[in-house]
Amino acid sequence: MKRPLGITLLALLLGWLAVGGLLFSVVTPTLAWANLPWLLYEIVALAYAGTATIAAVGLWKLVPWAYGSYLVWVGIAAVAGSLALLTFPSDEVSRWILLLAWGLVSAALLLPARYIRRTLRAAA
Repeated sequence: MKRPLGITLLALLLGWLAVGGLLFSVVTPTLAWANLPWLLYEIVALAYAGTATIAAVGLWKLVPWAYGSYLVWVGIAAVAGSLALLTFPSDEVSRWILLLAWGLVSAALLLPARYIRRTLRAAA
């Protein structure tokens, strides 16, 4: 089966996001002056880059485990996105935004998951 355009675009996007996560993990030690847990940021960025790479490769090859790897990346992306809200100094009242952000990001990232699952089933 020829790889569908949507899967190709998702794989390429995940590849670029993996590069971004890797670059962020390289830059985080230089930001230690901000008194934030930058080692935690670095670890999460590496996990983000690793899971994005695995998901990109799986989608590119149209293998059955690509769907699961995409879902793992979605989970790591939610953690990475929440990290700033949880570690930056702020009012406790503003933390409700975290729930709203999780809902919006989950909806945006889980919409392609359905497409991925259907496409991979058709390719099998």
